[in-house]
Amino acid sequence: MEEEKLYQKACKYYEEDEEKGFSLFLELAENGYAEAQNAAGLCYANGEGTDKNCGKAAYWFEKAAEQGLAGAQYNLAIAYLRGDGVECDCRKAAYWLEKAAMQGDADAICKLGFLYADGKGVDRDPKNAFELLEKAAEKGSASAQNRLGLCYINGEGTEKDHEKAVYWIEKAAQQDLGDALNNLANCYDEGIGVPVDKDKAVGLYVRSAKMGCDAAEAVLNGMGVALLDVSDDDC
Repeated sequence: MEEEKLYQKACKYYEEDEEKGFSLFLELAENGYAEAQNAAGLCYANGEGTDKNCGKAAYWFEKAAEQGLAGAQYNLAIAYLRGDGVECDCRKAAYWLEKAAMQGDADAICKLGFLYADGKGVDRDPKNAFELLEKAAEKGSASAQNRLGLCYINGEGTEKDHEKAVYWIEKAAQQDLGDALNNLANCYDEGIGVPVDKDKAVGLYVRSAKMGCDAAEAVLNGMGVALLDVSDDDC
């Protein structure tokens, strides 16, 4: 297909020259090619190859989303959740996440699980949230793995199971998710699903804090541990 070849060409140009790549994305987007519409939206959202413009980003995400492109449906949903270029609307976000989730998009399944867990844009449904998070976790989503672990700790949407909690939180921590490292540290700190290991807990708190996790840094401050005093070799 000619448009597909042109899109691949635009992607290669973009790697070398963002402005040239963007102009090709935009040309294809205006001709109705969904992948290019999503790409143009990302360029506008991130200010890459063009000036940042969240309104134009949302416009192109919606064009591609309406054509059924899962990635664009997810991007549009995030725009609605954040109010980036559109009025914040959790219900519209949930609508587009549902569309993308039905196509198996792991990020969309995860985020939709968050909405059901928190009752944002949908009625709160812990069981449905758990099932969605489990599905996304099995697809490798670190955020879903971490949140699924918390579901097992707190018994949200499922029975409490601390061993399964540690299993999933550890999966997320292996992907260097700061919040998961903090949660895993807490498990070792308090003996949740694993034997208490204060030294391991501190190392994990430090790794998490160095990734910007405020909760981990607060715990370390309470322990009297300063990040500046800890080298990477100590983690």
